[in-house]
Amino acid sequence: MSKENPCKAIDLAAVHAPATLKGVPRQVAGNRLSLVEGEPRIRHSHQFEIKLRYALPEKQQNSVYDLAVYFFLPPSLGISHANYGKERFFEDLQSYIRLKTPEVSFTDIARGGAGPLSRLNAAALRLQGDTSERSVRLYEYQSKLFCCVLKSSLREYVGQIESERDPDERVRLMDEYRVAAASIRSTYSALGPRLCYPSMPPSVQEMYRFADEYISLLLEEYTCRVIVADSEVKHGKKLEAGLIDLVQKEISHRAAEDYPSVVSPASDNESFVYRRGVLKKFMNSVLFLNIRSGEGSHILEEGLFGLAAGVSMIFATAVLFVSTQLYGALTGPVFFALVISYIFKDRIKERMRLYLSRKAARWLFDYRTTLYASGKDRIGVCSESMDFLEASMVPAAVTAVRNRSHITEIEGGWIGERVIRYRKLVKLYPVRIADIYDGAHIHDINDIMRFSIEEFVQHLGTVDKPVQSLVNGEVKMIKGDRVHHLNIIVRYAVDGVDAFQRYRIILNHDGIKRIELVPSPAETPALGT
Repeated sequence: MSKENPCKAIDLAAVHAPATLKGVPRQVAGNRLSLVEGEPRIRHSHQFEIKLRYALPEKQQNSVYDLAVYFFLPPSLGISHANYGKERFFEDLQSYIRLKTPEVSFTDIARGGAGPLSRLNAAALRLQGDTSERSVRLYEYQSKLFCCVLKSSLREYVGQIESERDPDERVRLMDEYRVAAASIRSTYSALGPRLCYPSMPPSVQEMYRFADEYISLLLEEYTCRVIVADSEVKHGKKLEAGLIDLVQKEISHRAAEDYPSVVSPASDNESFVYRRGVLKKFMNSVLFLNIRSGEGSHILEEGLFGLAAGVSMIFATAVLFVSTQLYGALTGPVFFALVISYIFKDRIKERMRLYLSRKAARWLFDYRTTLYASGKDRIGVCSESMDFLEASMVPAAVTAVRNRSHITEIEGGWIGERVIRYRKLVKLYPVRIADIYDGAHIHDINDIMRFSIEEFVQHLGTVDKPVQSLVNGEVKMIKGDRVHHLNIIVRYAVDGVDAFQRYRIILNHDGIKRIELVPSPAETPALGT
């Protein structure tokens, strides 16, 4: 009987709910920390990304979530604590914490009301009589936030159009899109005469133009996607003509304003791609938290190491005291007792340091980062650490998740893996965040981890591994691809409740081939089925 593949390739596929195993804490309803759907994903051949979403509890002064990522490294990668230290690990790691974009539907933005476009209008109106630094900052903040919300709403709405299978409903959504897009463009353009005149601060005029250019690029990009969706319906040319006219107006508008972001069919459009990327980062900066890094828990660590040295010194002093009582001062036995006590003193100190480090691991971190909103408002603290773990130090619950499939028994039981643990502890101040972003409806935090495996693959052999097999009665050499499996287990916890997810990264000398989600035991077919 054929066997089903117990793993599901997920390059950008949906992620299952976190696994639960016997002996492994369950994720209960209401757990506010979760993997974002569709993650992790391959950013390029040597880097993958894991994104988590954390729901901010309302009216709570402090909130803490705990993340641990366990890398189970096969010996073939040649990675160990001797050649891959903390500094290199954190060079390969890119970690971001950002506010999740407020969710407002595309049509609601067009209708106005109390949405982001209305708040932007209010900030622009305030500048008519007050051009203070505070008013200018408020306008810049509302402009960036509006652009972020617009991009998110466009992505959701156009995605809905593309996935709609009913032709009549798709046509209705596309026509609704055309009307809403024209309304948003008209409303924003009306701000120009109110903001772009000589007595208005230059920074305000520049902010208007940057946002104007970015909005134009967004409308062009997503309207082109709608046009493609429209061509699949084949309902007529009237709606398509309206959409094409909308795109053409945006292109002409950018050219008339002398914005350096007009596509040229005869060039490689290097400046266009670069400009669009810079504008995107500039607008998104309103959601990324500013960080100020510092060293980790060195005071506690030094205190523990001092305690270990003190215990070892007590031993050596006790040996000296007892030997002098038994044999007198400066005798041969005392001399040998001192040498032996010195040897054991160092061993005791090292063992005590190791023991205390393990016991205090939950409080010891390599780096401590303070999180700021708007550059000055302290809204949280993030602590990070990385260390190699011996098999006996891996938590039992993590080991249970690692050993959930039969192929794992071969990988882990016959060949010793090395384990890296990356840990992040984040403390946030939800009430302070709500006060700073009052009216923006910020309810979630996105925690993004990007990791480079370039160091992991540089010692791997060639990709090709030809195999012999019988084909049509003849023995032939058939192409074989030599791959290696990097298993990753993500443990995320909030309010004392743990949840787990395991992934298998298939890689070779050229980089990442794919990422597989390893399902829970209930989803894995039994051996022999």
